[in-house]
Amino acid sequence: MRLRDYSYGDIEFQVSKLVYNKTSGVFSDIRNGKTSSDEYYDSEVLFIDSGKLHEWKDSGAIYSIERI
Repeated sequence: MRLRDYSYGDIEFQVSKLVYNKTSGVFSDIRNGKTSSDEYYDSEVLFIDSGKLHEWKDSGAIYSIERI
């Protein structure tokens, strides 16, 4: 996912069109610059409350957050 906007505690994400069963595929796409392209992401956006995002990170549901 790519963060698109943050305002008033809501975070707007774009979700990748691709799905991987291991994190190595995502990290490879980041290293190779594929995630920089708008074509990599679906046009539909996902809104998540920032509190929910912190819960997911604390529970281990979010593996990593990368700043690129």
